[in-house]
Amino acid sequence: MHVRVKHLHRVQSKGRVYYRHRKTGERLDLDGNGNPRSMDQIIARCMAINAQFETPAQARAAAGTLADLITQYKSSHGFKALAEKTKTSYHRSMNHLATEYGDAVVHEITTEDVLELQDDWSDKPRTADMHVSVLQILLNFAIQRRSRYGGITFNPATRSAGVKRLHKTDGYEPWPQALIETTLESAPDHVQWLINMARFTGQRAGDLAKMRWSDIEDGALHVTQGKTGAVLVIPLYPALKATLDSIEKKSVFILTNSHGKPWQVVAMSRAIRRVLPKDAHYVLHGFRKNATINLLEAGCTGDEVKSITGHTTDAMVNHYGRRVNQGRLARAAVAKLSVHRERKTNAGTD
Repeated sequence: MHVRVKHLHRVQSKGRVYYRHRKTGERLDLDGNGNPRSMDQIIARCMAINAQFETPAQARAAAGTLADLITQYKSSHGFKALAEKTKTSYHRSMNHLATEYGDAVVHEITTEDVLELQDDWSDKPRTADMHVSVLQILLNFAIQRRSRYGGITFNPATRSAGVKRLHKTDGYEPWPQALIETTLESAPDHVQWLINMARFTGQRAGDLAKMRWSDIEDGALHVTQGKTGAVLVIPLYPALKATLDSIEKKSVFILTNSHGKPWQVVAMSRAIRRVLPKDAHYVLHGFRKNATINLLEAGCTGDEVKSITGHTTDAMVNHYGRRVNQGRLARAAVAKLSVHRERKTNAGTD
């Protein structure tokens, strides 16, 4: 990729090519010890010199800065292909990063800088984690275009670099079976259908709202996920088929509200809150976890689970897989303990 960098001057003299900084005259293709630099290092050195002469406003517009990276990422196909809700969340974080750190040279960002960003928002852990997650995405984007960003090859905003999330708890816990049963008993039909479709398909609220009767074909429900674009084919296994058979067809959409109209995602969340006890803090998204656990308990592999839920990484599947395996091991251990105690009791009475 050809990169234009301010004050980078290519000199050709007597059959040789070398580089100087046009404003200072510093030779860029050699370091302080006279060792040759790579083109990425030449660009990085030139931008570092430029940063010494530019105001923060000028630096924000310069190639190689975080503000420039944000601009490039926003215009990329990858960003434009994201769901609107995701783009809105990313925009909030990117606007903050551009305002506060836009003049930072991308290849000079360190893990210490990322940790300082976290500290600045430590009173709002979720927001801090979101800013760091977006920064991590931006830096991965820069690594793929490293010649523009000083040859960056390492992402300092990752867990492997030592950056951990501040918000520790999972806000989307799976629903206890007893709560599901009592909620279904008291909930109106349209909310029962919503709950059952959520827990039997493992899909996000936005994807539940978009499901149409025409998406059912050849004994399967076809889902195109809004967040990832993943195309899923979910066979109509008995519980899912029974749920679909029970739903009244009031629209081209499978799920409708109490007026027979398509659901809005916000209204889904409100409907769930209305049927829950006041002391129960669970949300619709928790059924995605229930679906994952049910598949794992049925003996499905991680890849088989992801083929239904559409998870793109192993992290969440492995997280609940460990829970399921721990439960299996615990039950097996207790069974062995019961047999052992029974044998000891019988031996004592003989």
